[in-house]
Amino acid sequence: MRKGQGNVIIATIFAALFLAFVLPLATHLYTSYTANIKTPYSQALADVVIQVAQRASEQVLAIYNESNTVLYILNYRGKPLDIERLIVTVSCIEGVRVASLKPQEVSIPSGQQKVLNLSQAVALVLQGCTKPNTTAFYIVTQQGTVIPAEVISLRIVQELQTEAGTGFLTRVGGGEKIVTALPIPIKSADQLWNISLLQAKGFTIATLDSMTSPAILTPDSTLVSSSGMRSAGFSWRLVRVTSGSITVNIGTVYNLWFGYDPRNTSKYNIMFTTTGYSPCSSTTLSKVKIYGFRSSLTQGVLQISNKWVKEPSQDVANYTFKNTNLYLTGTADRIEIYCRDGSGEVSYNPYTMLMNTVRSEGFAGLLFTTIDRSYRASLSSVPDGDTSRLDYSSKPFALVYNYSISSKQYTAVAIAVNYRFHDAEGLDADGVKSDLPIMLVGLAYRDGNVFRVYSYRSFTFRELTRYEDTYPPTAQAQSAVVFIPLPQGVDREFHVFIAFQDPYNYVQSGSYYYDCVDFTLYVENLSILPFR
Repeated sequence: MRKGQGNVIIATIFAALFLAFVLPLATHLYTSYTANIKTPYSQALADVVIQVAQRASEQVLAIYNESNTVLYILNYRGKPLDIERLIVTVSCIEGVRVASLKPQEVSIPSGQQKVLNLSQAVALVLQGCTKPNTTAFYIVTQQGTVIPAEVISLRIVQELQTEAGTGFLTRVGGGEKIVTALPIPIKSADQLWNISLLQAKGFTIATLDSMTSPAILTPDSTLVSSSGMRSAGFSWRLVRVTSGSITVNIGTVYNLWFGYDPRNTSKYNIMFTTTGYSPCSSTTLSKVKIYGFRSSLTQGVLQISNKWVKEPSQDVANYTFKNTNLYLTGTADRIEIYCRDGSGEVSYNPYTMLMNTVRSEGFAGLLFTTIDRSYRASLSSVPDGDTSRLDYSSKPFALVYNYSISSKQYTAVAIAVNYRFHDAEGLDADGVKSDLPIMLVGLAYRDGNVFRVYSYRSFTFRELTRYEDTYPPTAQAQSAVVFIPLPQGVDREFHVFIAFQDPYNYVQSGSYYYDCVDFTLYVENLSILPFR
């Protein structure tokens, strides 16, 4: 475990919930690289975001503020969240109390948030309790699902600031509403096939000045038009754009990713790789991106490995490394065909797709993948059988959210991110010489035409690869909370940013190949909770 240092407090909890009304049987806490390091924090930092292991597969973020007895809930699971009761565990000098709270009938539609003031109900629980400390908080749905809520405590945050000697937080009161940056809201007329759409959804598209130790974010529209990604050999070239009827009947599909079309969840967005898809030559690696696909068959959306698939999997790695047949027929709003025979630098468009893995109309997550063909199992091989097919970033792709957080109004910010990661490196950490950042989340402030990075959290390859399986392909649902105190006595407007990149170009050492990393990253949710 690496301990976070300085003014970034990070903790990520993973929980296994096996019964519908019990505490988690197991949890795991880890921290990773942070910026602005000063003095080590104690183990108490774990309490800042304890119970953040909300069930990511259910797409629910819940935060309980012990200071003002307010529960914040964000529902993004493709269906309403119907709350049956709340379970709270409080530690007192007199002993531990476990209480069941019955709120008024609460139903939260998908994509919406709710703020519940529990002051009256909690007051009854705390009667006769000396030095109360909320140790756990759970939401129980009408279907019996148990969702842990993150507990944020004024007492713990104040202790952390005293220990660190930063003086940034003298008091933490109630949080504001949860601001959802991702998934982005989608309208029926939106053109999902160009990620420049993100600029119309509250983001500034930018790049970082460094892949490992960024200090500046510079707006950069070329990332969606002409630059950002390179290849060791041939690059992706868009050769055809069509719409209307489509039938795919091929003997070998290497990888397939698909989700709901967020404009209309009776349609689907699909991306797959194969060889020799017309008009590409018979030996040329090909990529096909299909938007707004509606199957004309009743058996399912598509057939892969001679099995009909009726809906997307929340595990975005589920249909990678298939090397099997693919059949689909129907109509599509847009069909893009890429051939791997181009040259030079290209944009991030061939590598990204806006989609949703849950039936939540009007919301889209962001998929980024550099996986083309296969995975590798030894140092003497490469994932795609040829180094010329390995992709890497020349510039990170960063999104700066335009929502402003004033250091005069707020004392801290909690940034929650839900994501899934899958890589083609069968050797995991043993296959790389350098542990490099794949994703970065943090705060920045505007300085003229650029943004200066205030603080951030890096998600590196060796960390991410621990929670996926290359083969059989599995991309586990992951959640993290980045807690950043804001500087006091300074009038500054901060913005949340998220960045991703493939920083790996292969390194050859004798007959061995290192840093041959291809991967898929799917960002499901990015939520912001500022604290006064």
